[in-house]
Amino acid sequence: MPSFSRKTACLLANSAFCLSLIFSTGCSDSTAPSAPSSAESTPSNTKIYVVRGVISNLPTPEKPAAELSIKHEAIPDFVDSEGKTVGMDVMTMPFPVAEGLDLAEFSVDDKVEVTFVVTWGGDNQGWAATELPPLPIDTELDFTPLPKSQDHHNHHDHGHHDHSHGDHSGHQH
Repeated sequence: MPSFSRKTACLLANSAFCLSLIFSTGCSDSTAPSAPSSAESTPSNTKIYVVRGVISNLPTPEKPAAELSIKHEAIPDFVDSEGKTVGMDVMTMPFPVAEGLDLAEFSVDDKVEVTFVVTWGGDNQGWAATELPPLPIDTELDFTPLPKSQDHHNHHDHGHHDHSHGDHSGHQH
């Protein structure tokens, strides 16, 4: 588990509620064709995911308070806070950045593979990008949404109306 600065830890704690809303109502509990994502088990309340995407927002010297946002492919094996595999649909998602992850070489519209850690419960609840290797410019990304089950929640409006995250591909956060 990476160590987080006090600022990052506070951001993670404050963001956890919003993340739980996104995950609990913006996800599908059905399976999808294999996608280039994976979850690795660490402690029972922590998972590591790897997913491909494109950078949609980036902190810069002109906008140091901006957040890293990535439109990512679906994550069919995403696990919620209760340990249930619910999947995460295609979306543009803000990623707090773990200490030591340098974003200097990146630009908006760069294709990347983001590794991120999700921790449910405890003092370190939240998520953070820990690795961000670039992908070749000709990489084709698959932004096909996860199939919807009959009892799937409407993920177009799930109560969190912060529109500062840019393109949500049909999602309102």
